[in-house]
Amino acid sequence: MNYLTIGIGQHFTSLVTQCFFSGCSVGFTNIASGISVGIAGSACALGDAQDDSLFVKILIVEIFASALGIFGIIVGIIQSNNAQFPV
Repeated sequence: MNYLTIGIGQHFTSLVTQCFFSGCSVGFTNIASGISVGIAGSACALGDAQDDSLFVKILIVEIFASALGIFGIIVGIIQSNNAQFPV
């Protein structure tokens, strides 16, 4: 067996797993963000229908719910920075 081929195979496997799991973390956090925005959005729509003065407070809740997706993208970028792509 050629040791160079084994090294490239291990390097490629490491690259694939790092990219795969960084993509999974981004996907899962965006799914959680979408679910939280949906739940908060439906509750906020009902709250805004009952009391008009709650709109700004409701908007802040929606922003915090959607910030989860941005945090997930940042974590995915940090995870994929450790991967060494072949040149």
